[in-house]
Amino acid sequence: MQAPVDSSYLHNSRKRLAAAKAPITRKVAVIEDIKEVKKLEGGSLELPLWSKKRQEKTEVHQQAKRRVRMEKGELEQELLKKFGQQSHWHFVQLQKELDQPVSYLKEVLNELAVQVKRGPNKDLW
Repeated sequence: MQAPVDSSYLHNSRKRLAAAKAPITRKVAVIEDIKEVKKLEGGSLELPLWSKKRQEKTEVHQQAKRRVRMEKGELEQELLKKFGQQSHWHFVQLQKELDQPVSYLKEVLNELAVQVKRGPNKDLW
């Protein structure tokens, strides 16, 4: 069963159809300044957080210097001093204290000390 069609319904229906057929005009403007784009979008003018973090990482990476090898005898003496101060060390702690390349420090450590594999001092030298 269909609802009765009256003159006001027909008038509104024709009006909607005519409005749908009418071309939509839009104005397009090229904005080259990023600040203007951000204002129009309603966003903030600051860089997004992920972009800031990426910049910080690249700055830290650029500032990082290469570690220079000590002579083997000198490094052994420094390691013995460290083990005199403290009996067990994490590898990362030793690396920070001595500022030596990872592979070189491991090589010398393997000759001087034993890495604990189990127990409360696991992975300590």
